[in-house]
Amino acid sequence: MKKEYIENDIDNPKYLFSGSPFLLEYLEPRKAHDKNHNPLNEDIAVYLTSSWIIASAYSFGKNSKYHGSFGTDRIDGNPYVFFENYNLDDEENGYIYVFENDSKKFIHNGGGSLQYKCHEKITPIEIITVKFKDYKDLYNIENRKKWNKVNINIKYMV
Repeated sequence: MKKEYIENDIDNPKYLFSGSPFLLEYLEPRKAHDKNHNPLNEDIAVYLTSSWIIASAYSFGKNSKYHGSFGTDRIDGNPYVFFENYNLDDEENGYIYVFENDSKKFIHNGGGSLQYKCHEKITPIEIITVKFKDYKDLYNIENRKKWNKVNINIKYMV
């Protein structure tokens, strides 16, 4: 992982990231679904984020072995990721696709969101293979048995 990716300014990003458990040559728009039916999250698009940490969650969180749910948010200006009932193995692989931010190609959702969309096929400038064991230390993990939830908060590397 490159330091400049981790330190990417999430509000004025030089890079955008997309995480996936699948190794792909390029990304192309697909129909997205949102359990809350938020129209911003149900477009036919490639979804990206200005946050490396959020992209890492998607690289692990949406695969066939994962049986829980997870979500992302922004709390006090910082990215926040939570997993519920997850069963991630330390050796779990994921892929983070890196793109240079191009305001003509990528549409920001606005309103403090870290989400961007692209409505065309895109090829990354870099694909980085990641393992869960190498990234779990970026998260604080609390087991809250009362809610049967695992909350993962970001630890910033400065």
